[in-house]
Amino acid sequence: MSDSKKLFKRKNPSLKRHIYIINFKKNCFCHATIFAPVASISKFNRVILWIMNFLAHIYLSGNDKLLMIGNFMGDAIKGGKYKDLQPVIRKGVLMHRAIDDFTDRHPVNFKIRRLLHPEFGKYAGVYLDIFYDHFLAADWNNFVDNVSLQTFCLKFYFNALSMHKHLPVPIRNTLYALMYGNRLKNYSELESLKMTLDCMHKHYNLPRTGEDAVEFLENNYDTIKEAFYEFFPLLVNYTKIWRERTS
Repeated sequence: MSDSKKLFKRKNPSLKRHIYIINFKKNCFCHATIFAPVASISKFNRVILWIMNFLAHIYLSGNDKLLMIGNFMGDAIKGGKYKDLQPVIRKGVLMHRAIDDFTDRHPVNFKIRRLLHPEFGKYAGVYLDIFYDHFLAADWNNFVDNVSLQTFCLKFYFNALSMHKHLPVPIRNTLYALMYGNRLKNYSELESLKMTLDCMHKHYNLPRTGEDAVEFLENNYDTIKEAFYEFFPLLVNYTKIWRERTS
């Protein structure tokens, strides 16, 4: 255990909690005991709606840990509530909004959403965000040379867990759900993607099952991937300029 970090020790013996052990030496992630608090177990799958394009948001934050946390929790901070946060985390929330706005308005994505709309309706943008995260995860080495996706995800989990008290409850539960199946990394696998999309379909009445959504992705794989490779470098450049201008 000397080379590991143990987090979330139980303070109340009546409530079993997750104990996460992140072992950097073995480059692995272990899950022990039960998802907690116990009262929230039945609601666990409902957390899945929050699991969307987090990988892109986290990656685009660069190496700034506080900025990364703000970007990660951006969807949970509504209206002007970001003003109550510490400066760098506040900047991360604003960066999250800037990324979403740039993504929604870009012509490449407007065009590709037209392809998705007959199948997914008003949720076309939600599905597109998740598909883009799949391509980022699957082709990680094309964007990052010196850090594997597994290592990147483990370091993010540890960073976020170290600040879990500062996270809103919905985004804290999202973090637990991400770690539970190492979902950030496993977005590279279509089977894992199918499971996430299926949970979203069952609990939030999204229009297609995970199987149907992944089948659509497979049938249009090259077209959507081409759009991702056209758009994502532009987004990387945009966020780099955004960080410089707001520093």
